[in-house]
Amino acid sequence: RDRAGQLFEQILVSAQRTIATNVFLNLTFSRGLRDLEVYQTAPEIRFYSHLQPGSGGRISLEIPVRTLRQDRRNIYLFKANLDAPTDASQHPFAEVRLDYDLPPAGLTAQRAALSIAVNCSDQDRPLRDTSIEDMFAEAELTKFEERFNAIQLQDWRQGLAILDEMIRRVHIIDDHRRLRHYQQMRSKLQQDHKLSNDDLNQIGASSTKSTIAQEAAELGSVSGNLLVEDY
Repeated sequence: RDRAGQLFEQILVSAQRTIATNVFLNLTFSRGLRDLEVYQTAPEIRFYSHLQPGSGGRISLEIPVRTLRQDRRNIYLFKANLDAPTDASQHPFAEVRLDYDLPPAGLTAQRAALSIAVNCSDQDRPLRDTSIEDMFAEAELTKFEERFNAIQLQDWRQGLAILDEMIRRVHIIDDHRRLRHYQQMRSKLQQDHKLSNDDLNQIGASSTKSTIAQEAAELGSVSGNLLVEDY
């Protein structure tokens, strides 16, 4: 009862910040992409491991976003290998469609579309953005955790190799807490050839909130504007 007023205020503020509901993000990737990986880094970290070929061999993915807020952006990362085109500077990458309702405007079944292409004109000068590289390194941990949980009981040596990859990623993002934890788990797995359920739960308990992507997800922040406008 004492917290009822505060909880109601939080619910009201959250509802007022919601600008779109029933949101679905549909991605259709171009042919010729290899080793495609799709991640969400904000507001939560997710690895979309179940990518299925669609019509014509093009990989498609539907992401149920549910709601969008006016004070935050959702951030998705795509990684793939492709052959640089010889006859054009642009290589098509994906077709993106957003389906949504806009309750504040009384609109339903709205749709927006966007085409993404890769600029291959400056092949001698790789385009790099360290903030995106750091976000990708952190997002990759979810993929390695999934693989580690699936393999460590069958092959502890392969589990060690996956932990080594996880350790390399936390070195990149300079996460000392997770670095110590992964190193301890590696030593224990190397010594005992297995981990307890508590150990596995601790590995899986890594935060699903990206510490790197949170500032970029805040609309109006300096890093967030740079992320969209300059990369």
